[in-house]
Formats: sequence, C-alpha cells, structure tokens
Amino acid sequence: MKQIKTKIKIAVIAMIGMSLGVKAQTLSEKQMQNARATGYSIIASKNPGVDFSVYVIPWDGENTLEYNANNQINVEWHAQAVVKGNYFYQNFDGNDFSTYSSVITSQEKFDQYKDLGTQWWIICSTIPPFSENYSKETLSEKQMQNARATGYSIIASKNPGVDFSVYVIPWDGENTLEYNANNQINVEWHAQAVVKGNYFYQNFDGNDFSTYSSVITSQEKFDQYKDLGTQWWIICSTIPPFSENYSKETLSEKQMQNARATGYSIIASKNPGVDFSVYVIPWDGENTLEYNANNQINVEWHAQAVVKGNYFYQNFDGNDFSTYSSVITSQEKFDQYKDLGTQWWIICSTIPPFSEKTNFKGKVGIGTTDTKGFELGVNGKIAANGVKVATYSNWPDFVFKNNHNIPTLTEVENHIKENGHLIDIPSAKEVEKNGFFLGEMDAKLLQKIEELTLYTIAQEKKIEKVERQNESLKVMNSKLIELQKRLEKLEKK
Repeated sequence: MKQIKTKIKIAVIAMIGMSLGVKAQTLSEKQMQNARATGYSIIASKNPGVDFSVYVIPWDGENTLEYNANNQINVEWHAQAVVKGNYFYQNFDGNDFSTYSSVITSQEKFDQYKDLGTQWWIICSTIPPFSENYSKETLSEKQMQNARATGYSIIASKNPGVDFSVYVIPWDGENTLEYNANNQINVEWHAQAVVKGNYFYQNFDGNDFSTYSSVITSQEKFDQYKDLGTQWWIICSTIPPFSENYSKETLSEKQMQNARATGYSIIASKNPGVDFSVYVIPWDGENTLEYNANNQINVEWHAQAVVKGNYFYQNFDGNDFSTYSSVITSQEKFDQYKDLGTQWWIICSTIPPFSEKTNFKGKVGIGTTDTKGFELGVNGKIAANGVKVATYSNWPDFVFKNNHNIPTLTEVENHIKENGHLIDIPSAKEVEKNGFFLGEMDAKLLQKIEELTLYTIAQEKKIEKVERQNESLKVMNSKLIELQKRLEKLEKK
C-alpha cells in the first residue's frame, strides 16, 4: 500500500505540473515547481516505502535550512534537501531549474555552496531532518525490500518485454540458489539472481543494502563470493533459471523495441516540451535515412536518429541492442559508420528532420544544446546565399574625418614587431579563445582598408611631389649641360 500511495502522489504532482504549464509562470513559480519535483524524488529514493508530504519554501538568505523549515512553516516540518539551478559550482540566480539543477542533502554541503546564489528552494517534510532510510522496518525487512527492487530491475533489464513475478527468499547458507528456490517456494520457481550488500569483495552482514548492493546472476559467480556473508537474498521468478533475453520475440522485434526506447529518449531530450510520435523502420541498406522515412512511411515523416548495437566502431549484426547501443543523429555521421552492419533502425517522427528544438528562452541550437548565450548556436558549417548584419552603429567612416589621427607607419611597424598583429585587430590566441563577431570584424577590417587608402593617398602625393622635383632637376640638368658645352667652345677659342 505504501508504494501505491507514493505512486499516486507522484502522479498527482505530475498532473499538477502539467496543468501549471498551461499558464504563464513567474520565474519563482517555475523554480519552485521544478525544485518540488526534484526534491520529491530525492526524499522518495532516500526513504523507500515511507509516506511523506512535501512543502517547498525559499531560503531566507541567512539562516540554516532547518531554521527556515521550523519558522516559515512550523516545528513539525524539517529540511530534507535544498535545490539550486545549474551544476553545484555554478552561479544560478535567474535560472528556472528546468535544464540542470543540483540537490544538496545536508547543512554542511549547503554551507559550501550557498554563496553561489540567493534563489535556493528548501524541500521540507514532516519526517526527521535530512532523513535517509527512515523506517521502522527490521534489518531483514530492509534487506529484502532493497534486494527485491534491485533484483526486479535486473530481471527486467535482462528480459525486456517479459511479464514476470518476483519472490525474494533468504539463502539457507548451504545449498544452491536453485535448490533454495525449488524448496523454499516450489519447483515452478527458479533463481534469477542473488543480492548482497556492499561491493562484491566486501563483507556485508548487518548492511541493509540501501547504499551499495551487488548482484550476481549465476551459481558459479555466487560460489566465488558466498563466504563473504550469510545474509544473501535470492531473487526468484517463474521464468527459467538465470534467464537472459527470455522472450518469444524475434531478433528484429527485440532490436526494434530497444531502438524505439533509445530513440524516443533522444528526441525528447533534444526537443523539450514538444509533443511527437515515433515510428521505427529498418534501414534499406542503400538510401539515405530521410529517403527511407519518406518512402517507407510517407513524406510527412522524417528521420530523427538511427540506432545500432554495440559501440560506434563495432560490428553489430545479430546484436539485440539490449546491452549496448549507439545513436547517430545526422546523415553525415551515419555515412561514417553505416558499413559496420545492415541491421540499423531509423527513428522517425513528424517533426523536421534531425530536429533540435529552440530552448525555453527562444534560443536555437543546431547540432548543439549550448548556444553560449546567443540566439542561434550552430555546431557545424553554414551554407547560405547571403548573410546580412541588419544594423551596425560603429561603421568606420570616422577614419576620413579631419579630427581622426591614424597611426603612423612607424607606429604600425613597431606594434607588429611587439605584438604580432595589427593595431585594434585581435590576436590569433584571442580569436581561438573567444571567436569574433562578423559585423565587428568587418568594421575593423574596413577601418584598416580605409587607413591603408589614406596611407596610399599620402604616398601618392609624395610620389607626385618627387616626380615634379625630378622634372625640375631634369630641366636644370639640361641647362647645365648646355652651359657646359658653351663653356667648352669658348675655352677652345
């Protein structure tokens, strides 16, 4: 019943969150809503099976988390966690906690990070402060409960799509796991796994399995570790012993099912808040992903990703994608890896091909989710018939004004010798680190062209002056030559 109540509460909170999303929310409302969802999950994961209520309050910027809980609500309410936006070490005021958030579950840790912002939200409940494994259960009950949850996940992950029941029993300290299942329950039940506390090589009796637990899925492995403790819990089910991929599905059905789950997650993460449908189709072994989507379904469906088994660089035909799978989200990347196998599954949807949605602030990311604060971020090359910088207020016509002094060529030469780049132009290191703005750089380059034009005009005037002087010198030289000749004639007489 406790688990059912907790699930109902989670569902109610999820419904509330969906309904709140219909109206425009303030930043505080968004922060509180996201903090509530995060905090609720933290309390539930740290206190399995415990019924609890949640109250979310803002930190007062001064006092302890527990003081805030006791005084903003009352002394029956206690701090369980505190939530901030971004990663632990990042400032976060103004962040709505929807992309990244960090959770702190102790006053000591909070004291380390509290100066990073003021918009902390404290998760409060009526269970003791910062509760972990708050329960009146016995050690055996806790072990069994945690072993059940762990074992259930193991069976489900190893046998996707299979319906099964679970029965958890203690090891008798002597016989095989399968013997225990057959005799403590009946012969229709079989051992699937066995769970211990701590890591594999550690003793564990007295451990409640809540912090660390280890799972063994064969009798052979169990025989290696069984002497580390007596409090082993055997996970049993009615499917064959130690089942893996127990299913009546074909390989193609398993691949498609696992590809669908993986692809669905990829589309959702790249397009937050977007409603979409998914259609999974096999690659035809020849044409582009988009061609396959348009022709195997229709032109309203577009390729979003393509999934293979194993790691990117590994062959994978015959793999059911259940252990490892790799996802590719562009035709270019697919062309690099497509020869590794034929059993690719294309994830299609009715949103544009390989979509990556604008984020909540209207910023667009193409091939990236980090736009570096700009309205458009593109991880890749851009092809366009034209790019226009709509307005630029500092166009360098000032170079031609009489009161503008351009540096002398000697000053330019000295600056190049000292710095390795032109005056007012960023260095290679600066561009490598920070990039540059096209409009600003075009203006700077035009300024240099205009300065170069003035240098050229000045040099042209000097050249013209020298040429005039040369012409005068030529005339004078001619006259001198003529006089020289006349003198020579006179001397001969």
